[in-house]
Formats: sequence, C-alpha cells, structure tokens
Amino acid sequence: MTGPLDLMGDFPHAIDGTEAVTLHRRGDGQTATVAGALRRSVERHEAAPGEGSIVAADVRWHLPVVNLTDPPAIGDQLLDASGGVWTVLDVRAESCASRWVCRGRDLTITHGLTERVDIERATWTKDAAGAAVPHWHVWRAGLRVRLQPHDLEIRVAAGRREAVAGYRAYFAEHVDIDQECRLVAADGQAYRVVAYHPAESFGQLSVVEAIAAAD
Repeated sequence: MTGPLDLMGDFPHAIDGTEAVTLHRRGDGQTATVAGALRRSVERHEAAPGEGSIVAADVRWHLPVVNLTDPPAIGDQLLDASGGVWTVLDVRAESCASRWVCRGRDLTITHGLTERVDIERATWTKDAAGAAVPHWHVWRAGLRVRLQPHDLEIRVAAGRREAVAGYRAYFAEHVDIDQECRLVAADGQAYRVVAYHPAESFGQLSVVEAIAAAD
C-alpha cells in the first residue's frame, strides 16, 4: 500500500524532466547546486511595447524547498546545465510551501549576447632580465557576451587623459574580474581588461571595458 504523498520530500522524485541548476546569489556571491529543478512555460515576447527587436525570454523555475531552504532573491541567477543564465524577477512559495516558483529571464536573448569569450587569469614569473611575464590560464570558459567598439578614456603621463580605441563587453553573468584578467574571443583575439562595472540592479548587464591586446 502506498503511503500519502509528501509534497515537501517527494516533489523532486515524483516529477519527470527535472534537472540540476546552480543558484548564484547576488548579494554575497555564494552559489548552491539545486537538484530536482523543473522549468515550465518558456515565453518570448517584446521586452518593451513597440520595440519588436528587443525580445525577452522568460521561464518559470520550480525549485524544491527540500533542496533549497532559503528562497532565491530577486536579482539572483540560475545557471542551467546547457549554460543558460536566468535572472530571477520574482519568487513565491507554492504547493503547501514545498517549492519555490521563480520567474527567470534570459538576458542573453533580451540584450543580444550572441558572442562567446573565455576569461583568462594571469600568473606571473620573471624572465632572465627580471621583467614580469604573464602566463594565462582559462578561469571562465564560453561566456556569452556582446562585444562592441567603444572609445575609452585612460590616464596617461602627467595626469592627462586621452581617448583610445577600446571595447565594451556586456555580460549577463556576474563576472567580477580585474586587471589581472583578459578576454579571449572565439577568433583568438585577446582583450586586456581596463575596468569592470557590475550590474547596478537586477535585469541589467555587467560591463567590462577592454583594449585589444597584441599578445
């Protein structure tokens, strides 16, 4: 004889088509793997009325409370197994508080992040003359971005500033990189990081300012 359904404990096992996702908390940068997540109702629509070229992709994520005690917060991100990044727009408890239901938005579609880059981080040694030599290692691979030319102002001698030909790379993910990193595009071109501007609020993009590197 089958016992009563335990909504709190049985949800991850009773539903087909679940997957594991990674929750990245915006506030403190902590991550957690959540097994038994279920996605439902992917929707594509205009992100703003009359702006048909700006498309939003939303999905409902059902996360079992038994695998995630503290609910996601607005602005947190869910990373799925295929590399999709979903920014949490709202959260509520459902099914007798057995699961968190989150509406997530894929900012890579909304903002046209169609390119991919690797983020490499440097370790340093010295050559025979004592000069510092960087050795680059992949830190984050295959992140989706929009990379576009953008003049940058940099500080030069005697406190002067001048404009140089640079680039801005827009990320949906929290990348939190510094000048010890570089971006490497699919064609092998490397970009030296000049500055990093984290997203100021949920639904916005992080921005890396960079200059094309010769090596």
